[in-house]
Amino acid sequence: MDVRQLQTLVAVAEHRTFSAAARALHTVQSNVSTHIAKLERELGVTLIDRSIGKLTPEGEIVVARARRIASEMEALTADVASMTSEVSGHVHVGMIGTTGRWITPQRGDIFQGVGGAFGQGAGGPDHAGAHHQGA
Repeated sequence: MDVRQLQTLVAVAEHRTFSAAARALHTVQSNVSTHIAKLERELGVTLIDRSIGKLTPEGEIVVARARRIASEMEALTADVASMTSEVSGHVHVGMIGTTGRWITPQRGDIFQGVGGAFGQGAGGPDHAGAHHQGA
């Protein structure tokens, strides 16, 4: 059993057909069929009832576990990345205009090097520090 087989089974469950799963996985349908057949052989059960195109009860159990495995693998990758590199992403800071006018000029240093239009939220330039460009 390998991760690709489990990913393939999840794709079939999500996309409902082997051909749609193949498109989503950027492969051909024969690869999807091969992965599913190998997984079924290894587990000794039928995971997909091909006559109706649905997961069997065993297939439902395997898909649920495969999703948990995928989630754990993503968490593992994120954990290692957070230890070996900078954490990055977008941060949205919101505050009412009165507070923003007092806090952002004093603590603008924490926003140094931040791209974008700091101080121009959904409410326009009168909110959250009005066009604050640094300390």
